[in-house]
Parts: sequence; structure tokens; C-alpha cells
Amino acid sequence: KTYATQLNSDSIKQTHFITCAQWGIHPKMARALKVNCDHGDYCPDTLTSNNLSEPWQMDYIWRPDDNAAPNHNSRAFSYKANLIVNPNNFSPNYNDPERNIWGFRYCGIQGRDTSGNTLALTTGMTYTNPVLAYPWMNNKYYSFDDPNPNINGQHFIITVNLRRKDLNISDSAKGTAPVLSIILPYYLCPTNSHVVDTGVINFDALPDSTTKSSMAYTYYDGTNYHIINRGICYGMVSGNCNTFTITQAMLPNHLDTIGGISPDITISASFTCNGIFPKNKLFKINDNDTNTSHIDSIGCNVYYYPNSSIQLNYIRIGNPRSDKLFKGGYDTIAHNTLQSGMDIMHNFGYQYFRIDPNDEWCPEDQWDAIRYINLLMGKTTVAEGSSVDARYLYHVDCKIK
Repeated sequence: KTYATQLNSDSIKQTHFITCAQWGIHPKMARALKVNCDHGDYCPDTLTSNNLSEPWQMDYIWRPDDNAAPNHNSRAFSYKANLIVNPNNFSPNYNDPERNIWGFRYCGIQGRDTSGNTLALTTGMTYTNPVLAYPWMNNKYYSFDDPNPNINGQHFIITVNLRRKDLNISDSAKGTAPVLSIILPYYLCPTNSHVVDTGVINFDALPDSTTKSSMAYTYYDGTNYHIINRGICYGMVSGNCNTFTITQAMLPNHLDTIGGISPDITISASFTCNGIFPKNKLFKINDNDTNTSHIDSIGCNVYYYPNSSIQLNYIRIGNPRSDKLFKGGYDTIAHNTLQSGMDIMHNFGYQYFRIDPNDEWCPEDQWDAIRYINLLMGKTTVAEGSSVDARYLYHVDCKIK
């Protein structure tokens, strides 16, 4: 009933065929068909006969602030800085522990250094700005008719993860000199003549390096609490400009790391696309949207300034729910709720097998969230349906046993 180690797929191997009904089945039918797995509100045999008070409680295991599984509608793309992608040619790289699929189609660095699974930007390298441009996938951002600002496609957070390359006294400046800046061009839905109007996204909140928070989650193994440190992220302060700039002062130096601060730093800005001036225009409502005042796709131009050498990890653009998910905001409640659900099943003589991470087909902008949940839950997720794109199973990294 209590578990001394993190959950993993090796501990719950399946050696027999699974028979299961989608969204429920009558107990008599379940017994006749020898159903040995349940997914839905009508539970066969023991769960039903013992009058389980809330039959849906194992259906959606997480209940965060807005009463929905946090992976659901956690829409984001994490663009890996060292990955140059060809959208028309995919070759899995199983040496990449992160199984990245989203990256950039252009890199302006000669002889780029990608050691450590990051992109090195050094003061002595040969390059042209922007050093990165044309992210992919970049045309799957949408607006939705939903009052919830965390998921309605009108509010976005862009997050950068990076570090100083050299943690020594020779590169310890903490001034206002810029190191990296990002501009997000946008492209409106094309007209019938395929003329595309463009512009630049305006940011309404910028990094606040005076406000720091720890990205960590705590889990309980039945005896002790364990804290998993995920590094430091900065807060945000109101702003109004079209350039997201990271300065030397925002990057931990060797003195900070001696003081216990991780050299890796997560820095964010935000922007609003609600179609109301001076905010940005709305994103399209679907792939068939021809409204020429709606944004069809965005770019991400990354500019480097040789004031410090850095290692750039990723640039992520997503809605507020995804930002909270990826920064560990749901980790503890997810772990505790799953444990509680497993205990309930244990009491009724049932064994937990897998988590269904998303209901039916999962669109591209939720693949990162599904991967995150799969790794958080020890690679114990399995989906009833998935994309025909080979990138999906490679990226999500489900381990079926």
C-alpha cells in the first residue's frame, strides 16, 4: 500500500492480454467477457459490488485549480536550441535522452558546439544574427472560445533555459549588458492571393531577476519526504516592448553557485493575443481559418551578444497552464493523488496498470505535456489513440510492458 521507490513501468509488467471497455460496461457484460481492466464509470465485479462511492475518481486522477487534468489543454512547444529540424524528414535520435522533435530550421553559427545537449554561444565564435530562426512546429497555436485565461489561447508565456558556459572569475560580470534577445515575428492568415501580412509580438511582462522561486517538487514514499530540485526561475514584471532581453545580471555566476544557486536559470516573459489594442491580434481558431486579422503562425528570432559565453538549452512557448506544469507546479499533487488512487484500488484487490494521459487523439501542441507526465509517472502512460506522425511515440517515449 506504500511504495519505497518512484513508480516505474518495470514494477507493473503485464503478462496477459488486457480486455477493457471504453467509458464503462455493465458488470454482467464485463463478467461474461472476462474483462480484467476498467476505464470508465461502470466498474466490473469488486469495485461495483463494494459500492465505490465515486466511480470516476480513477478516471481523471488530477484535480488542480480549475478542475481538470493539468496535462489536458497544456499547450506548448519546447524548441531545442541545438536541434536543426527538417519538417519533411524525421530520423529518430535514440542517443538524445530528451527525444527532442521541436527545434529551428535555421542556425547562423559556423561549426556550432552542441556538447552537453545544449547550444554553446561563445564570445569567440563566428556567427551571424539571428543565431536561430524559423522554429518548427510554429503554426499550431490557436485561440479558443473559453473564459479560462490559462487555456484559451490568448495568454502565452515564453520561457528560456540557459546558463553561463564558464563558471569562473573571468566571466562573472553581473551588469546590464545584453547576452541574448528574442523577437517573435507573426504571420497573419493568408488572403486568397496568398499575400501574408506580418508584424512583431509585443510583450506585456518581462523578467524580474529580483524575484526568484525554486522549481522543486516533494513526494512521500510512505516513510520519508523527498525533495527533487528543479533549479531556479525568475518572476515577471509588467512591461511593454517587442524584445525579450536577457542580461548578464540575470545569469548566475561562479559566486552564486558557491552559494548554492544552480547555474541553470529559467527566465520568462509573457504576451497577450486577445485582438484588443495595444495587445496582439488573436491566433487563428483552426487550420481552416482565413480571417486575415488572425495570426496563422509565429517565428522566433534569437540574437546573441558576445558579452558572456552561454549554453542555451531550450525556448518554450505555451499557455499558462503548461508553464505551471513544466515548472513543477502540479508534480506533488499528481504524485499524491496517484498514490491515493492506487491505495483505493489496492483495498479492492485491484492493481494499477497504466495512466491514460489524454482522451483519444492528442494534438501536436500537447505532446510535450504528455511526455512530461509519462516521465513524471515512471513511463507508465498508454494512450488509446495517438498521432500517425512517427514523432509522437518517439517523443512521448511510452514504455509498454
